[in-house]
Amino acid sequence: HLLEDYTPEELVSPTEFLRHPIGTGAFKFDRKQPGSFVRLVAGWVLGPDGVRQKDGMRLSFTIDVDPHPVRQQIALVAQQAWQAIGCEVGLELYEYSVIQSRSRSAQPAFDANPNWLVTPADPDISTYYLSTSGGNTSKWADPRVDELLMQGKAALDQEERARIYSELQKIIAEECPIIYLYYPKEIRVMNAKLHNFAPVGYRDALVWAHKIWKE
Repeated sequence: HLLEDYTPEELVSPTEFLRHPIGTGAFKFDRKQPGSFVRLVAGWVLGPDGVRQKDGMRLSFTIDVDPHPVRQQIALVAQQAWQAIGCEVGLELYEYSVIQSRSRSAQPAFDANPNWLVTPADPDISTYYLSTSGGNTSKWADPRVDELLMQGKAALDQEERARIYSELQKIIAEECPIIYLYYPKEIRVMNAKLHNFAPVGYRDALVWAHKIWKE
């Protein structure tokens, strides 16, 4: 399944059976739109060195990045975009294993880093957002989100699950602990005689390998 030029407005892959776009535009920002800019830098005033300050604190942080060329490009573009609006942004290069260790520690030892994930075949995203999950690398916690995640796990009716995950995604998009940049295209080449290959990410599709058959 090809997701061409797909900029996400949801937190689950558009291949998911409960896909419900957020529709809030929460991940979109246009420097040419005054409203977007004011919301982003409200209260942060440019200092004499061109870096914004608020209550004696400089708007400054570091992006940790690993040697992967795509993630390095993302980090560079992000750095330039933040610097353009008066933010001081440093880049630190680490091996990916170090970044994983720093992000999964009890007290995360990082400010920001470009990363990736494979969207699960089910829209349950508790691995990344449940406050007690080890996969919640931002350590962001919201009792509303925890409650909705538990409701989503327990619900059997698909329409009810769709309502729960739609509400869940809106809360997360508004709070924005993670900014989703894009869904990459996954190119598959398969023999026309192969059937029942699940329409989800390649990794999770293998869970249904027992249903694949060939003419």
